[in-house]
Amino acid sequence: MYVPASEQKRVQRICDSIAVQLDSTHPPTQYRLRSLQHHQGLTPRYVPDSKLKSQIEEEFARLEKVSQRYLLDDIRAAL
Repeated sequence: MYVPASEQKRVQRICDSIAVQLDSTHPPTQYRLRSLQHHQGLTPRYVPDSKLKSQIEEEFARLEKVSQRYLLDDIRAAL
C-alpha cells in the first residue's frame, strides 16, 4: 500500500496534535503509520511451491462457490 509522504506527514501532525484514545485501535492510531512503514518491506518466510499454491487456489475457488450459494440463498429468502 503506497501512501504519499505528504499524506503521511499530514496524518502524523493530526495524530500528534489531537488527544487520541490510545487503546481504541491496534496499533494505536498515533503509531499506525510508523507500524505500516516498518512492515512494508517484509517478505514472507514461506512461499508455497506451485503445486501447493494451485491446491490452495482450488480450495478457495470451491469455498467461494459455496459462500456465493449461501449468500444468494439468504438474499432470495429475504425477498
